Amino acid sequence: MKLIGNLTAFVNPLEPREKLIQAIWLEEGRETTGEVYWAVRGAISWPSEQYPGYLLVGAQQKESKTIRLLEEFEFKLLQELIVGLPDLSDKYLISYILIDPSDESKAFGARVQTQAWRMYESLNRRIPGFVEDETADVPLLEFNLIREAMNEKRLILPDSLEVARQMSSNWQDAEEEGQLYALKALRHLVRSFDDHRYRAPVDVPPYRPLDPRAGY
Repeated sequence: MKLIGNLTAFVNPLEPREKLIQAIWLEEGRETTGEVYWAVRGAISWPSEQYPGYLLVGAQQKESKTIRLLEEFEFKLLQELIVGLPDLSDKYLISYILIDPSDESKAFGARVQTQAWRMYESLNRRIPGFVEDETADVPLLEFNLIREAMNEKRLILPDSLEVARQMSSNWQDAEEEGQLYALKALRHLVRSFDDHRYRAPVDVPPYRPLDPRAGY
């Protein structure tokens, strides 16, 4: 299936306080009414000396709770991410982006948000905020849970994505976690939608850019 245009937000007529997101897909040459999502989120794995940075965008369907991965974005430089974020945000209505809670990761996030604030404030462009993923990090367990979700069709992972290639590889033999940069982002994303393990998804305040005078 191919996504047509941008995702659109609408108010749930049965619950006026709830905003839902709809996608229109092209399947076998025909437009479908698409799927309705209750949330669209991103997750980031930051670049290292050997491996690229990686942003994964996914959404959870409102009724079935199935997670669909929508797009991935690789970058070597933070500037590439900063330039690409507004268009990705407009296209998918990303509510927020999950990052690792380490000090190094928070420093990356602060740098991106500060630079984005400087570039886009006067243009009134929307940049999703970064939210620390503070849930427990158990890679071996999570890889198996992700595989289970794929087998049960609760996780739709297109074969064309790098994260699908890494998932199908022998990830247990990876010499270092950095090799699995796409899977690291996937683990953040899946955890955020899973309300049966560590915590339920939470609402976060709208993005507020950091003060550029903070010195990052």
